[in-house]
Amino acid sequence: LWRRDGSGWALWSRCGMWYCGLSGLHGFRSDSDWGEDNLGRTPDDVYRYDETDAGVATSRLRAKTMSIDPEALLSAALSAAKYAYSPYSQFCVGAAVETASGRVFMGCNVENASYGLTICAERVAIFNAISQGDSKVVAVAISSEGAAYPCGACRQVLSEFGPEMQVILGDSDGQFSERLSLKDLLPKAFGPDFKKE
Repeated sequence: LWRRDGSGWALWSRCGMWYCGLSGLHGFRSDSDWGEDNLGRTPDDVYRYDETDAGVATSRLRAKTMSIDPEALLSAALSAAKYAYSPYSQFCVGAAVETASGRVFMGCNVENASYGLTICAERVAIFNAISQGDSKVVAVAISSEGAAYPCGACRQVLSEFGPEMQVILGDSDGQFSERLSLKDLLPKAFGPDFKKE
């Protein structure tokens, strides 16, 4: 699981984490190695480990403040695009969603010989977050050739879990293209608050 803290990105594992700042991989820290980070937070302030039924350690950020880093989120989306399964369209897409807890979840598009069963990167990333207990999304970054906008189905799914989220677009080289609100892409969205007369 990739997650951003105050000074970069970290790949969290059962026994600790590989710490990766924006300038590159810096080394491994076990749980016992942590002191205060550059924001003056201790491990108890920032995260805790919860053992799931599968015995896999996960962590939940409890920092009091959070800001979206478009460059880092787009970099995560670019990394996800490398795993795209797109033998039919040859159109690789990667997405990374950041949740209100500060966690980042990635996804790529997965095509199928029965074309209608293809699923977009944005929905894979969202479902990844939901499956790990995080459902409030504050931002999504998408990396694709031509910095394409998300399709209508993805806009609707994104809106379900963060109607005011930020959408960050970048090309297949990870170059930033545009940042806008999901509301700009899906005005007057159908959502959970809709009630039948």
